[in-house]
Amino acid sequence: MLGAMLFSWDQSAPAYRSVHREVVDRLGPGEGRTWLDVGCGPGLVARLAAARGFEVSAVDTDPAMVRLAGRRHGGQPPIAAWVADAADPLPAHDVVSAASLLCQLPDPGHGLATLWAAVRPGGTLLVIETTDQM
Repeated sequence: MLGAMLFSWDQSAPAYRSVHREVVDRLGPGEGRTWLDVGCGPGLVARLAAARGFEVSAVDTDPAMVRLAGRRHGGQPPIAAWVADAADPLPAHDVVSAASLLCQLPDPGHGLATLWAAVRPGGTLLVIETTDQM
């Protein structure tokens, strides 16, 4: 749980939140569209997507992160959050996102292929990877 709390604190930094909000905002309103946040951590991207009107699901391998991601904030719509094994197949969504995930995987290419396979035809794959500039 300590790791989840520290990651939540990290995500509260204005620059971190601003970059993620800008990217999510570029995908427009979510009415009628679904969003899957893979490796959701404490749920920053999931909450931003829910605030834009997407029907959001969030998945992570860490139960503490999933608990944080699934918590409701203010009048925000609920987020369906669940714990998954990294080998579990991902359900198809209109938008599939992964923030700071590929850099954590032993085979980022395989991870990218897995993410892309979960994107519905005509959908969007959103990958956000941190850099030293963040």
